[in-house]
Amino acid sequence: MTSGDLDGVVAVARIAFPDHPEGCACFEERLALAPESCFVLEGEGRIAGYLIAYPWPPEAIPPLDTLLGGLPDKRDSWYLHDLALLPEARGGGNARAGLALLFARLDAPIALVSVNDSAAFWQAQGFEPQDSPALKAKLSSYGPDARYMVRSVTKPVQTFTMHFDLLQSISLAGDVAVPNDDRTGFAARHAWVIDGATDLGPPGLVGAQGRAAWLAGIAHAAFTESRATSVESLFGEVGDAIRHAWQRDRTRDPEDRWEYPLASALAVRLGEGVLEIGWLGDCVGFLWSGGPVTRLGPLREIRNSEAERAASLAEHGLGSPKRSAPILANLRSTRGRTGMRVLSIDPEHMSEVAGASIACTPGDELFLMSDGYAALVDSYGAHDDTSLIEAIRSRGLAAIAEELRAIEREDAACTRFPRFKASDDATALWLRIGG
Repeated sequence: MTSGDLDGVVAVARIAFPDHPEGCACFEERLALAPESCFVLEGEGRIAGYLIAYPWPPEAIPPLDTLLGGLPDKRDSWYLHDLALLPEARGGGNARAGLALLFARLDAPIALVSVNDSAAFWQAQGFEPQDSPALKAKLSSYGPDARYMVRSVTKPVQTFTMHFDLLQSISLAGDVAVPNDDRTGFAARHAWVIDGATDLGPPGLVGAQGRAAWLAGIAHAAFTESRATSVESLFGEVGDAIRHAWQRDRTRDPEDRWEYPLASALAVRLGEGVLEIGWLGDCVGFLWSGGPVTRLGPLREIRNSEAERAASLAEHGLGSPKRSAPILANLRSTRGRTGMRVLSIDPEHMSEVAGASIACTPGDELFLMSDGYAALVDSYGAHDDTSLIEAIRSRGLAAIAEELRAIEREDAACTRFPRFKASDDATALWLRIGG
């Protein structure tokens, strides 16, 4: 959850709990106090659900629509303030997926107040009702069916059964004369794809190796070695590794911010029944669950924006950024701006990893791609999300990569599909969730 989601959260609360209204200030304060345990479910263009929890003493039930004023110093018990879904988001496992995210982060008892005759659902999730005269008095404002319930089972150690199995992977250099700056890989419960940003300056910043290849290699090693228990901490470890290697390997100061080594990355991590996703930049993923395909990561508008920029510079000659001084200057200006969210030596670039989560189950299949491979959908329109995954599952990653390169060969001048490079590095990873 972010502050930009609060209007959507309030709208869901009004529908889910019409008899227990709470204002935006209540949700805003709880998000500010405990952002790591506040989540939203994204629907079709709006917030479809949310979950809010925070540390709170046992049997101390917060009054409805009241500011807390602060949290206790101890975090040995938690309170699940709300789990709410729009009607169309119910019945598909979204509630359990949200709870799986929460349970994976907490190793302490969790209390809640069940309303709307939901006690049976909560008992199925491990919560047990607690009764006492003092509790009954505190529950009076919640309605006659309200029950105070506690999940006392702490987080188990190493109980995950789901894991990733490799089906196929591919990584093609856009130009065999230039090193491939993409990387991809997976471990038992996390996987990643990295797309290094094209070098825009002279060599030698980190020795003989190009900046993009250097950064991609450092990040790949950090992803490989990580034992992180969340996507957030996974990216934190990668950022630490990049900054340490930068201090060790750089041979001079960058000419300007545009010379910083940068890369896009998307990583996923399996919980129990849930897939966590984090991304910086424009790598994408897709989850196939036997029916509709779900896109993971950034929206395709990022690629549309880049195509428009390339088209505006077409008179200077597209196909190779370093052949044209005006194009190189434009790319350097764009690369040097502040506010980007990418893998980088600059901590500010990695300060806000975008994230989401989605329910998953053994047998689901996962596809991670650099933008060079996903161009079949996002740049060339040869497929939509579903037809691309159907084609890969039918013909394999290599055959679809040849389809990609054929489109680019037929448009070698970059006139039909304006782009800065005739062919980009193209990488994809195809995994199945086992368990």
